[in-house]
Amino acid sequence: MVFATSETMKCLGCGAEGHLIRSCRRERRERGGGGLLPLQERGSWPRRPGGGPPAPGPASGDPSACSGGEVSVETEANTKLEAQLTPQELYAALMSLKSGKAPGIDGLPVDFYKSFWSVLGEDLLEVFNDCLERGRLPLSCRRAVITLLPKKGDLQELKNWRPVSLLCTDYKIMSKVLASRLREVMASIIHPDQTYCVLRQANQ
Repeated sequence: MVFATSETMKCLGCGAEGHLIRSCRRERRERGGGGLLPLQERGSWPRRPGGGPPAPGPASGDPSACSGGEVSVETEANTKLEAQLTPQELYAALMSLKSGKAPGIDGLPVDFYKSFWSVLGEDLLEVFNDCLERGRLPLSCRRAVITLLPKKGDLQELKNWRPVSLLCTDYKIMSKVLASRLREVMASIIHPDQTYCVLRQANQ
C-alpha cells in the first residue's frame, strides 16, 4: 500500500501549496477584493463575446488575454456557498453514502458513522466548520491509501491491476456536502452547451 497526501497540492486560487482556495477568498476580502476569483485569474479560457463556447487560447492570469467578462455566481448564492455547514447537510450526505465500502487510513467505514452519528455528529460538524474557516483540512482528509485491485487476465502483468485510492469517510461526508452546494449554482456559471455533470442541463 502507498500513502498519498494532498499537502503539496497547489491552490487553484493563488497557486500556493498546502491550503484551500477558501482561504484565498478570505484573504482577498481582507484586501478589499471580491469573494470569488475571476475566471481569468483561475487560469481558465475566456468565453467568446455573446456567450458562445470558450475561445481557444492559453491559460493566462493577464486580464488582457480575455475577450469576455468575468464569470461568477451571484452574491446571494456565494453567501450560501460560504455559509457554515449544518447538521442537516452532514446527515443527508452521510445517509447518501453506500454502506459496505472499504474504509480509508483510519479504518472507520461508513457503517460506523451511521451507527454512532448521534455521538459523532456534533463534534464532526465543529471540526469541519473550523477547518473551512482556517482553510486547512484535518490530516485524515488529506491522506489516502492507494491499493491495487485485480482485473482480468494474467495477474503477473502490471497492466491487469487497477490502482484505487481509499479515502476516509469523514472526507467523503465533507466533500459530499460541498458538492451538493455547488450543484445548485453550476448551471448558472457553466455554458448551456456543457451538459456533463450539470444535473439541470443534462435533463433538458
